[in-house]
Amino acid sequence: MSRTCLVVAILTCLFSTSTVFPEKMIHGTIQNADTNEPLPYANIQVKGTYYGTISNADGQYSLNIREVPATVLVRYIGFHSKEIVITGDSPEQQDVVLQPTVLEMPAVIVRAEDPGVTIMREVIRRKQIWRKQLRTYQAQAYTRLRLENDTSIVFISESTSELFWDVDQGQREVIKSKRETANIRSQHILANASYLPNFYDDDVEIQGTRVIGPTHPNALQHYTFKLVGQRSRDNKIVFDISVAPKSKLQPTFVGQLSVLDEEYAMIECDLKPSDAVIMPFPIKEWNVFHEQQFSDFAQAVWLPLDVRIGGDILISLPGIHFPRITYNQVSRISDYDVNAVLPDSLYKDKKIVTIDSISIRSDSLLISRADMIPLTAQENSAYKTIDSTMTLEKAFQPKGFIAWLVRLRVGTDNDEAKAAQEEPQQKSPKAEGSDGQNEPKKKRVNLFRGFKPQFVYNRVDEYHLGVKYRRSLAKGLALNLSGAYKTGSKRWAYGGGLTCLWGKGRATTALSLQYQSNTETCYHSDNYPIFYNTAVNLFGLEDYFDYYWNERVTVKISKAVPQIRSHLTLGFADEIHSSLGKNTDGDILGRKLIQRSNPPIEEGRLRSVSLQVELGEEWAPWGIVGQRGAKLTIEHSSPELLSSDFSFTSVNAAIYWRQVTYLKRRLLPNVLDLRLVAGTSSGQLPLQRYGILDVHSGAFSPFGVFRTLGVYPYEGEKHAALFWEHNFRTVPFELLGIRYLVKNSVGLILHGASGRTWIAESRLKNLPFRLHHLDSFHYEIGLSVNGLFGFSRIDFTKAIDNRGWFVGFGIARIF
Repeated sequence: MSRTCLVVAILTCLFSTSTVFPEKMIHGTIQNADTNEPLPYANIQVKGTYYGTISNADGQYSLNIREVPATVLVRYIGFHSKEIVITGDSPEQQDVVLQPTVLEMPAVIVRAEDPGVTIMREVIRRKQIWRKQLRTYQAQAYTRLRLENDTSIVFISESTSELFWDVDQGQREVIKSKRETANIRSQHILANASYLPNFYDDDVEIQGTRVIGPTHPNALQHYTFKLVGQRSRDNKIVFDISVAPKSKLQPTFVGQLSVLDEEYAMIECDLKPSDAVIMPFPIKEWNVFHEQQFSDFAQAVWLPLDVRIGGDILISLPGIHFPRITYNQVSRISDYDVNAVLPDSLYKDKKIVTIDSISIRSDSLLISRADMIPLTAQENSAYKTIDSTMTLEKAFQPKGFIAWLVRLRVGTDNDEAKAAQEEPQQKSPKAEGSDGQNEPKKKRVNLFRGFKPQFVYNRVDEYHLGVKYRRSLAKGLALNLSGAYKTGSKRWAYGGGLTCLWGKGRATTALSLQYQSNTETCYHSDNYPIFYNTAVNLFGLEDYFDYYWNERVTVKISKAVPQIRSHLTLGFADEIHSSLGKNTDGDILGRKLIQRSNPPIEEGRLRSVSLQVELGEEWAPWGIVGQRGAKLTIEHSSPELLSSDFSFTSVNAAIYWRQVTYLKRRLLPNVLDLRLVAGTSSGQLPLQRYGILDVHSGAFSPFGVFRTLGVYPYEGEKHAALFWEHNFRTVPFELLGIRYLVKNSVGLILHGASGRTWIAESRLKNLPFRLHHLDSFHYEIGLSVNGLFGFSRIDFTKAIDNRGWFVGFGIARIF
């Protein structure tokens, strides 16, 4: 035999599936014999294997039988199961008609305990036994996600994947193939099975909420189970048991379970979250259902055959209303390998979903897979009609009196995308054998890139009109410049500097050299940024800050330490301080408020070294989200060491912390937020370095300020204060049954604060003006209605140490 003939013979043996590994593709419809109606999501399995599929919503199925002859088992609760023998000569079209079972109901016996409770007690007991045997599994999955608006399907995304689960390390998924409608970017994996729930778990996570599962060891304490009917499957009784929560507050499910007699195993569930599973603003409505089937694998270990999720979401903000979003997701899971040895490489990466770039298949190969769940007629039509121009932005165009802002942005993006599509396609120079060096690319020049306007208004500068400029000079090296004119003092402010960055990832080091000659505030507020104070002044309210002129040079080196979420900064400053006077009482409303005079400072040259340590999250004002972090700042100035006109050491600290208190299973549990601020000093601390305690500004009263004290902050050489809020969220209104307020995320917050400032009597007597300070502890407590109109809150606060009351508003604690 020639070498060529030998090679051909070997290849024929390897790839001739018709003789060595015969396959057979079958498809058809599962129907009710009495009504001819399709049976949706019927269970189709190759007998003697863990391989199978389910029918779609129209009862249609397809199955790729890997080796024939084979026996296919079709099962549906309430119907007689049917077996079909498939051989190489069997037709591909295999429609299956199932006969309904007739089950005689036994006589009702009155018991002290509902039979549903007795059955579920045994289900839970047996689950705890077999679940201990389950350490790992590997399986094959097919997943399809469909999104719709009010009128049609918006997109479809499909994937096939390998699922891996480890009892200690959790879930991983490797995408093997995928396809989606033409309006979805190919790098996005929208359809995956790894985040889908398993209702046999003790805790089932639903959109960030840990819901108590119906087979949780303590499920009988949280659920009311009632036997509501009986059906049959494979000559065994199937008990239908209703599920209802006992508590208004604990996250649970509502719906029905189906339990197989003798095995006492849950084989099907149809559940939705209870009213205690609440979505935050701006979600106005959230309706969802979950359906799942189970089968036994490897010594009565019960695992999911599928999961089907459907529902709709309504998102609405003041002035913007989006169309209702309807979604449907289905996953088929088969080919389980229970307690398999999983590759260690799976868990080296923290990503739960990854793409197998080597074996990822094209769309056409996914379409040809026979074991995918067949598309419905509507889905087939969507694949043919949806093109790349039918974007999600177009499909979910909002309505409302400020919706034009969103439409304007979307229109701009679409115009740019359309222009890019219409632009003639140029051949790559390298494809023509050129290195491309002789054909420089045309770049659009943006003359304003790097420039940022500045606008500030206060009683000293009047209008501060300027611009900032930032430019990258090289990798890791940036230049910044600034300049502005102040109409009140009729003088220029200017500055500039260089910043050098090096390091990998988040573990960066920065060296900064800066010069600035400008107006500065005498004290720093963590709660009122300059842009807020500008708005306050423009609308004729009291200026919150005092000011001085500072000409300074600073050198700072900072180091990020991501392992402990910290940031350290060492600095040196050389500053020349001088006093400024008030220049205007004006405002755009013509209120003619007489602003207080700007007090003088202690003038001179201040040279200092400083150390700043930040731990955890950086403080974000106005209390929209809870935070955990701390900040410590130490500054030292000395005439002997630094030739400074001032001699002092100051230490300032802030600690902010969120602690979950009640209903910890919820996406938004009850929480206690704390903020502790304190500062002390030694030596002669200049006025422009005094610490402060913030108070309300106008009617605005964010978290971290004294709400019953106002106008401008309290100052001192030393200060200390504790601010706290306990957010009960919607729980009070849930208990009262006021669902309208619950639905609109309106809740209650109990809040309070206490603190004071200190200043030496000798300093106080020698000051040329009256310093705003607290000479004793101030206490206050109040109640806030949170989440009004989604974004706002109203604060009712009572001072304990005096008769003061305050009613103000703030930004809602959304999270």
